[in-house]
Amino acid sequence: MHFIQIIIYCSLLFSTLAFASTDHTTNEKAELLKINSNDKFLGNKNAKIVLIEYSSLACPHCADFHISILPKIKEHYIDKDLLVYVHRNFPTNKPSLIAAMLASCSNNYFPFLNGLFLSQESWGYSVNFEKLLCNIAKLSSMEKSDFDKCLQDKELKDSMYNEAFKASKILEINATPVFFLNGERIEGAVSYDSLATKINSRIKLYNTISNQ
Repeated sequence: MHFIQIIIYCSLLFSTLAFASTDHTTNEKAELLKINSNDKFLGNKNAKIVLIEYSSLACPHCADFHISILPKIKEHYIDKDLLVYVHRNFPTNKPSLIAAMLASCSNNYFPFLNGLFLSQESWGYSVNFEKLLCNIAKLSSMEKSDFDKCLQDKELKDSMYNEAFKASKILEINATPVFFLNGERIEGAVSYDSLATKINSRIKLYNTISNQ
């Protein structure tokens, strides 16, 4: 059974045992789509536009977004305090889980994340992924002792599982990437132009409201 299928299976099993219905309230979804204290984000937390991405570090479309699109989003919206971007991990295999743990242990989350996406083809589906990730961690000034300590962090690993479980159960995520732009769900590969159009329409709406 694939890694992501295990998460989904557990989600479905829990829902069947614990709830008479698998429907989740608007409040549950809204609560999960708020920025929380554990979130990794770029920008002003108080920005009116919030873009949340659930991604797997072994997902090619996720890598494309981070390498080609996110820098433009950062330049035109994040750096101008118009939008805050939140990255949440949704591991889809063991390499992506280990990579997500390492990023969380890093002192520079987003630069480390970018390095992982840039080198994804080398480690993402390799049987030697752990050794390759160790080499990448060294390039980011992570000592081997810290690398080993990170991978042995059961609390961190459990939190990764729990967050993926909640996303699967409440937001019905079963593939990556999935984006939420102020609550609007956007699935799969997305172009800069289509995302910018959606962002601009919200900026225009908020400007209209504030000028009334």
